[in-house]
Amino acid sequence: MYNILEIIMKCIAIFILVFLPGITSAKTLVVGDSLAYTLAKSAQKLTPTDGYYRVGSGLVAGELDWPGFMKTLDINQYEKVIISIG
Repeated sequence: MYNILEIIMKCIAIFILVFLPGITSAKTLVVGDSLAYTLAKSAQKLTPTDGYYRVGSGLVAGELDWPGFMKTLDINQYEKVIISIG
C-alpha cells in the first residue's frame, strides 16, 4: 500500500512541477510530514528544491502547530511552496 501511495505522490509532484510555469533558477519549497520527503526528493530531480519535513507530525493534535510554524517561515526566496500534510 505504501509503495502505491509513494508512486502517486511522485506523480503529483512531477505534474505540479512540470505544468506550472516557472523560472528555472527559482526554488521550490516542500513542507510537511513524512510524505513531503517523497515529494521533495522527486522534485529535486526536476528543479532546485528545498524540503522541511517532520516524520509523524501530520495533523495529529499537539505534534506541531503547522499554521503557526508556516507563519514563521521566510518563503520570499521560493517561487513555489507545496504544503503536504496527511
